[in-house]
Amino acid sequence: MRDRAFIDTNVLVYFYSNSEKEKQTIAKNIILESDIELLISTQVLGEFTNVLYKKYNYSIDAIKEAITDFKKNFSIITITTEMVEESLDLMAMYKYSYWDSLIIAAAIESNCSILYSEDFKQNQVLEKKLKIINPFRPGNHQ
Repeated sequence: MRDRAFIDTNVLVYFYSNSEKEKQTIAKNIILESDIELLISTQVLGEFTNVLYKKYNYSIDAIKEAITDFKKNFSIITITTEMVEESLDLMAMYKYSYWDSLIIAAAIESNCSILYSEDFKQNQVLEKKLKIINPFRPGNHQ
């Protein structure tokens, strides 16, 4: 089985946003040039939709088009009650928010070895299997 990486909402938002060109370029490199399997969750789809609609004023049709692209290019993980329960344990252990812990739980349950996000402690390894990589941090481009 090839390596798997989980993509957090912020990476997808930068991919579609024109507000930060350098971060957009990095997000595009991860998504378009990666040779590993990329995963997102239904939670990430919801967060992405909310941010693009409310913050960037994307139309519903444009967001639907993006989600159609996601379905073609990512494995999409459905959040389960087991992941919700696991996220509570992760919250207690690592002191992340519930929503961040749910992303971590989805990544771990999906056997990802990498979580691309700017929201977590850089290079932290969670549960001895999931490494956090902030691709937007200088010198950390993948």
